[in-house]
Amino acid sequence: MTTSIVIIPTERYFSEMFETHALTGNIAYGCDDTFSLVSLASACLGVGFAPE
Repeated sequence: MTTSIVIIPTERYFSEMFETHALTGNIAYGCDDTFSLVSLASACLGVGFAPE
């Protein structure tokens, strides 16, 4: 049996990556629920990063 390690990027990770690349984010809403995130992005209410 093999074990897989899944690393899910956090908001902190994305903040650090944006800063590293001199990008700024305009975060109006944050959520921990993947379904809500996908629903909001599907309704063209923003962009979301969700696990596969």
